[in-house]
Amino acid sequence: MHELIATHFTLFRSLLFLCCVGYWYVMYQWLRPSSEVLKKSCVATMAQFWVGLLTDIGWTQLGFWTYQSMPFALAGVPIDLHLNWSLLWGFGIIWLAERLFRSPPKRWQWHLYIGAWTGFTVSLDLAMVNWLVFLDEVSVWWWLGDICFLWLILSFTLWFYYSIGKADSDRSIWGGLPPISSYTRALISLSFLLFLFFIYLPNGMEALAAYLGHSVSPQPIPLIPQILLILSFALGGWATHEFARQGDGTPLPWDPPLQLVTSGPYAFVANPMQISGLLLCVALLCFRPSWVMLVYLVDVAIVVVVFFNRFEPHFLDVRFGEQYQAYRQRVPLWRASFFPRRIPEHERLLLIFDDQCGLCQNIVQAMLAIDPTHQLRICGFSDPKLKQICPHLPERFSTDSLVLWEPGNGLDGVGCFSVRSRAVFRVLGRTSFPICLNAAWEGIPGFCFIADKLYQWLAKHRHAVVEFSPTVQKMLQADERYVH
Repeated sequence: MHELIATHFTLFRSLLFLCCVGYWYVMYQWLRPSSEVLKKSCVATMAQFWVGLLTDIGWTQLGFWTYQSMPFALAGVPIDLHLNWSLLWGFGIIWLAERLFRSPPKRWQWHLYIGAWTGFTVSLDLAMVNWLVFLDEVSVWWWLGDICFLWLILSFTLWFYYSIGKADSDRSIWGGLPPISSYTRALISLSFLLFLFFIYLPNGMEALAAYLGHSVSPQPIPLIPQILLILSFALGGWATHEFARQGDGTPLPWDPPLQLVTSGPYAFVANPMQISGLLLCVALLCFRPSWVMLVYLVDVAIVVVVFFNRFEPHFLDVRFGEQYQAYRQRVPLWRASFFPRRIPEHERLLLIFDDQCGLCQNIVQAMLAIDPTHQLRICGFSDPKLKQICPHLPERFSTDSLVLWEPGNGLDGVGCFSVRSRAVFRVLGRTSFPICLNAAWEGIPGFCFIADKLYQWLAKHRHAVVEFSPTVQKMLQADERYVH
């Protein structure tokens, strides 16, 4: 039997995949997950497939086991093996948990459930160790690696699943664990999509063309791909940051923000993520210019434009209603407006500052000067009506910092507050092009931490830097954007 499988190994892999699809359908008919559970489980299973594949690569590097050399593999790990495993162990563990636990389980129930799945799988592997045809060699301690791998990936799958649709501020969602942050979920999902659509599929198309006798030898165009790549990642990263910070969600349609995001690049164009992806395709074409990459670019463009022109606006209209309709009236889908449109008074940002500080006065004056469309409102900390204007202002905020209130955002109806350098970057994000691009600095890991240290030093010495000016204070209070 081993020789027969080895002789027809490609056919065996295809039949094994079809069997897993069949078992998946049987499992679906038995457990009958709702449409919402099905959507969320697709996202979580995709994350399981990707993280499991990368973890398996690490386990092979550690020497727990090695796989036979075969096509359709990544770094020596067969892709279809993880695809089959995700179809059964990914969807299965989620759907069965939904059936068994009507309310959030206790920690001991969570450990018992994961332990049962891990024990069943390890027992199955031990019973079939001589029939694991994908493997080439295993170490003496392979079963220990198998237990650790299964416990890690199965726990991660459920943790990811129950994090979808939850705000980052939620304390506990599953077995006493807090939700996986929206930033982390976005990073996992987008890294998989980047690998799939911009590395694996283009290479596959070129390999298919070579197999059909149409070999290509592209010569990269200098400089242009690098510029497009930087623009694409900057725009995509900025949009992802806004989704995570303002909506506790990701750019994936089945793990979306919990509210309509209209800040950052979404103040200028409604589809920045899609534009980022198309820029990446153009960069790929410039880096490997050939008719194959041109066909791929056209295919991606058609799919993106058709879906996000015909289907997504309808979904968002149903979900957000008048709020989305008002947003669409002032922001185009694809043609970026380099000057943000005027927004309703109740949605405008409120910048609260120390109106007894000369440096703060000058900073606010500069911000008003680059705000031609009146996205800002301002108010001083000493204004007696501040509590009426912003009743939810936390007591911990002091005059040592600029405070920005975004009433149009936030999951609890209170809005979002930003302080210090984040407040400055978010104001810049509502200005006209190209000043608005400076808001992208907020999304760079660690940058705001460094900027805040400089900000705190300036705040400590702010009264010695610039003297308070009653004249400037009168000018600010006379501005129509000053809220009295």
